[in-house]
Amino acid sequence: MLALAQGFARLLLVVLAAMTLLSGCGPASSELTGVPPSGEVAPLVKVGSGGTLFDAPLYLALQRGYFVEQGLTIEVVALPRITSVLTPLLAGQIDVGAVLPSADLFESLRAMPTAPRLVASAGRALPDQSAAALLVSRQVPMPSAQALRGKPFAADLAGAGGLNGLLALDALGLSSEDIAWRHLLPADAAAALANGEVAVAYVLEPEASRLVAEGRARRWLGVDALDPGQDLALIAASPNSVAQRAHLVARWLAAYLQGQRVLAAARRDPAERRLVEAELAQALRLDEPYRARALWTIGYPADPTPHLPSLLALQAYLLDNGLLAAPVDLERAIQPLGQPPAQERGAP
Repeated sequence: MLALAQGFARLLLVVLAAMTLLSGCGPASSELTGVPPSGEVAPLVKVGSGGTLFDAPLYLALQRGYFVEQGLTIEVVALPRITSVLTPLLAGQIDVGAVLPSADLFESLRAMPTAPRLVASAGRALPDQSAAALLVSRQVPMPSAQALRGKPFAADLAGAGGLNGLLALDALGLSSEDIAWRHLLPADAAAALANGEVAVAYVLEPEASRLVAEGRARRWLGVDALDPGQDLALIAASPNSVAQRAHLVARWLAAYLQGQRVLAAARRDPAERRLVEAELAQALRLDEPYRARALWTIGYPADPTPHLPSLLALQAYLLDNGLLAAPVDLERAIQPLGQPPAQERGAP
């Protein structure tokens, strides 16, 4: 595993450098929304959106005027994918955004106290709700040790994909040396699976539902079965926002979490689900049926504070495989806005 880790550590540096360039050069657009009807100038909060279903609470809060109620103007900055959000967040070009837990996020947290803060879960693996899953090719029998041994397995090895892949292999009595890893971000892993290049892939929604609906893959395991309570995405606030605009981002967060609560309640009410789907249809392209189904795979916990045990488990995986140079103080990085960091709150 050491040689594998060293190889992927070098690959991680190349991938992160490429992501930085792509994030700066890729297509991005923005739109001002939520301006109070009075016409008065309201404080502006810039939100990065990677165009995933993890942004459903953001768009629902916009649609229902929750940000207006908080006296805010919102500028949504559209980015190519969720992995493109972290770079402009660190640069202070946006105030908040949904990001994936990963080695590059953890490395950015090392710069305390001038680091981003993790302010809420943007989606958690809860019972029967997982917006990330391991899929298998239709050409592969249902997963077994014999069927998967030596087969190509696509996952983001510098993020939750690698951890969840190992958990799934362990359940079959396999180790990382028993399969052929391919380090691919979730969207690229989905494409590789669709093209028949890999046997197994760690995929986020809605790509997972699309591949299943198109008959190109079968769902094997959701993260809710592998690691219940794992945070699949997080809301992060930029260092500048934490230092200078925390009160505004706290108001933004209150409206965003109101959107989360509405979505969580709507999952249990078919009539409300249809209403929410109609409100989000344009923003999230829910005219494609699989996307509407995928929307309800995202779990929203009653307590939205980022789940420290799941982040510590991911950090341990990254450290064990040489993908993170040294431990990061994740407890201090978690800061529900309106409260001081954990160490200043007197946490043990």
